[in-house]
Amino acid sequence: MKKQLSILLSLILIIVMFPAEVFALSADYELTDTFTQTKVSAGEQIEGKIENNILTITGTTAIPLNGIGMNFVSPYSGTQGKTSGHVSGNTFTLTKNLSSLAPGLYKINIYPTSGSFTGHPALTRMIPVVIGDVSGFAKFSDIEAANKATYEVLNKLCVPSQFKQANLSDMPFVNKDPQKSAKAQPLTSTQCAYIKKRTQAITAGCSTDIEKVKAIYTYAAKHLYYDNNRIGKTFNNPYYNLKRITDGTGTGYNYNNGKVAVECTGYAALEIAMARSIGIPARMVNGRHNNTKKDWSQVTSLGDYNHHWAEVYVNNQWIMVDATDATESDYNYNSKEWITKSISSYFTFAPTIQQLSQSHIVYTVYTKPVSLKLSSGSGYILASWSKAAASGYQLQIATNSTFTKNCKTYSVTSTSKKFTGVKSGKTYYVRIRPYVKANNTKRYSSWSGAYSIRK
Repeated sequence: MKKQLSILLSLILIIVMFPAEVFALSADYELTDTFTQTKVSAGEQIEGKIENNILTITGTTAIPLNGIGMNFVSPYSGTQGKTSGHVSGNTFTLTKNLSSLAPGLYKINIYPTSGSFTGHPALTRMIPVVIGDVSGFAKFSDIEAANKATYEVLNKLCVPSQFKQANLSDMPFVNKDPQKSAKAQPLTSTQCAYIKKRTQAITAGCSTDIEKVKAIYTYAAKHLYYDNNRIGKTFNNPYYNLKRITDGTGTGYNYNNGKVAVECTGYAALEIAMARSIGIPARMVNGRHNNTKKDWSQVTSLGDYNHHWAEVYVNNQWIMVDATDATESDYNYNSKEWITKSISSYFTFAPTIQQLSQSHIVYTVYTKPVSLKLSSGSGYILASWSKAAASGYQLQIATNSTFTKNCKTYSVTSTSKKFTGVKSGKTYYVRIRPYVKANNTKRYSSWSGAYSIRK
């Protein structure tokens, strides 16, 4: 069968499709290296078109270039189809015969090939391309549809004003020290003030919220290191992490001369705390990240979440800002080695659902933990709680705090549940977790702690 080509060009900002398959990227193009960000002035843009399977991209930059290159990045098979382009001062042209690429899902990356920006990414937004017969990627289409449906539900349930607590009172678990088993608690007013002061300095010169969020995303990606050896045991408190980066002081561990090692929760917590400190709503999302270099059809346990990322509310919409994927800086706990690399991409800054779905599955948004109130009467226990951003709730009741003895599970859509058949003289334990239902699938948040009552 003759190979056919289709291109999916849907970005967070509006893209106009013309009959000749011409697309335009708005003025959100920048060159990035370890120390410098240079933005194009308003009105400049990158344009592209496809004719007879030939992709042609033209663009301008804020500074003269000596060379320009383009490649196609697959989340499953790596980088392919490298090509160089023609440069004349601030203007460049790139072309690529797309029929030479194997069928699959790609992101186009444009980058300078000489000068001080050599080897660093150029586009803040990836251009999603689907080439040829991608029937082997069937699960991708399912995941894209599921993500879209889940976000539609979540965004109706999640009011932006619910996600502005600068002290992170809705997610105090990020401030807990897992080595010391310290109690999870919100940030203090002094800590919030410090984060705000630092964020204002980092975002100085930014005129819009989207620019401020991008500066925060870049800062987190450049200054945090990923600790792959101690998942679930890293210190993710954004105040202490930011303070250590800034002036080398603070408590916690995995520090060395201002270097801070965290996992995905630490990246998200820092971005959320900084965004909220300057009044931008931000939330933490539970989901699954595909970093296996395999397509989704080869990934098992899709129902288990393994990743946290941040999302912010700007321009009347929620956008992903997953700084974990923006850097390849690592800390090897076993060898005590710090591997420093610059920010590697903006692929997870404000992607579309189609782009996001290549590597992420969204499950739920982390909201303020549901607090249970337990009371009892003749032959029953009544659990009640306040409404959360959820489609419904799952509850468990058992006769031990680990929920392994006489455990029963219930799902309800109301804000109360009566458990009958309980016995006098026994202690019962109850816990709850919200869920979001989309496409007939329930996406669960984390369990609350165990609440007890003596009958």
